[in-house]
Amino acid sequence: MQIVFFIVGVFLQWTLEVLGAGGAIWGMSEVWHMRGGTNDDPVGSNDTFRIPANIVFVLGFIRMFFRYSSPSGLKTAIVDPQDWVKARGSKNASEGALMCLELLGFCLGFFLQWVLEVLGAGGACWGMSEVWNLRNDPPNPAETNDDFRWVANTVFTVAIFRMAQKYCPDHSVHTAMLSPQNWLRSLQVNMNQGGDASANVGTQMTEMNGKGQEDVGL
Repeated sequence: MQIVFFIVGVFLQWTLEVLGAGGAIWGMSEVWHMRGGTNDDPVGSNDTFRIPANIVFVLGFIRMFFRYSSPSGLKTAIVDPQDWVKARGSKNASEGALMCLELLGFCLGFFLQWVLEVLGAGGACWGMSEVWNLRNDPPNPAETNDDFRWVANTVFTVAIFRMAQKYCPDHSVHTAMLSPQNWLRSLQVNMNQGGDASANVGTQMTEMNGKGQEDVGL
């Protein structure tokens, strides 16, 4: 059973992190009038942007490959560039030629992080809105496209702030934005701890009252 879920997981990982990388370039380039029907050369601009979309697709495949490699500074720089930055002040931080190699990996990782998490956010809204006939649909395809450009750009902007939070010092506000599921779990833990503390206080008060009554009896 686990192998089935593993195959599904790898497929979705490939869809999100590899196909999604190329699709983000393709989608937001249309939002920004860099290709497609609103460009002066619709067909030519589409053909032109197939090249960068495929290049970023390949880069996304390299990044996914590193997910399955052994732990190393280079892997962290490519897969989790924010963690690589935060680890630079540690004793185990790389130096010299290895640091230069990791720095190149960081540039790749940071770029792909921006593509997947920022461009990808706006591009996802743009793509699925067409799938669901919310735009580019008769009788006013041009008007509906223009209406949804502000949606894609708004989500793109919010995603910029979200990505920036990854490079900020740890804080519950950033956890709520970056890992809302962990933030919810932390609330449950705090509530449980609060309940345990209240129970302990109640027990202690009962014991104190009991002792007080014994003293009075004496």
